[in-house]
Amino acid sequence: MHSLYDVLLKQHGRQLMPVRCAYSTIVQLHRYFEEVVLENNLSALVTESLPLAAKRSARERARIRELAHGGRRAFFFVHQADTLKEMVGSLGPEVLGTPVIFPQADGSHLHEHFIVIADARFSALLATVHGRSSDGRMGGDEVIWTFEPDIVYSALEYLMARVSAEHPYHVQRFEEAVRTAMPKATSLQLTISVTTKMAHLLQEQAGREIAVNRIATAIRESLELGVILQKTVDEVGTALNVSSCALRVESPTPDQALDYFYFDIPSKRSMRQTEKLSRHLEAHCRYLAEHHGNRGS
Repeated sequence: MHSLYDVLLKQHGRQLMPVRCAYSTIVQLHRYFEEVVLENNLSALVTESLPLAAKRSARERARIRELAHGGRRAFFFVHQADTLKEMVGSLGPEVLGTPVIFPQADGSHLHEHFIVIADARFSALLATVHGRSSDGRMGGDEVIWTFEPDIVYSALEYLMARVSAEHPYHVQRFEEAVRTAMPKATSLQLTISVTTKMAHLLQEQAGREIAVNRIATAIRESLELGVILQKTVDEVGTALNVSSCALRVESPTPDQALDYFYFDIPSKRSMRQTEKLSRHLEAHCRYLAEHHGNRGS
């Protein structure tokens, strides 16, 4: 069976515009959609498909349980090998207030990621397939989202067919949840709230991409290591919108280490501030030396 992302683009291609996003951004977008439900205590139908994860934190499990409380109905599609499947045996009988976990054996849904929210006064969906980007560039996936009730209902129709084919014992419960939470209209206030958060997040992503492009340009245009590293720390500091940051290139002896500094206001660059950042760098280096296993590859 095709992914929800593919089905919606085929049915509503003129209304949906895929946007390329970093995977970390997509994960945060999912959080924003969930927060609309939780912060406004909506009695909504929440259906999600989660990418395979070898380990789920206690916080993730608690959030999944929270999404099923407050009169909500929550359904999660997860891969057969996902540790989240273990929650099935620990949740007790299938009653309102507990999430339903749908284990997926089909590898075609391994990297699928979507959330569909249906409520009398709010409807929304976001969908993507991890590892897919039409422009061929690395580090990004294409994501679609909408608050249009008609498109959300198309998504629910697809999900009802999918549950019927793959999990027939849950069909009645899922169809009842869809009937109860049929989207009628979308609250302008809730839509603006989540859209504003999304705009800020995408703006931050654009800033990071600009920084990467400028660093790449510096590498192409200069053969001097110092110029490249100073450009790197400047762009990282600007993209992260911090008051100051520093970069150190380690060496066999402390005297040979290379340090580079960024300050958002050039007048802040003084011997005192530079020495302060240097001490922070030295403290981090000592910590990493003592905790060698925490170093990144």
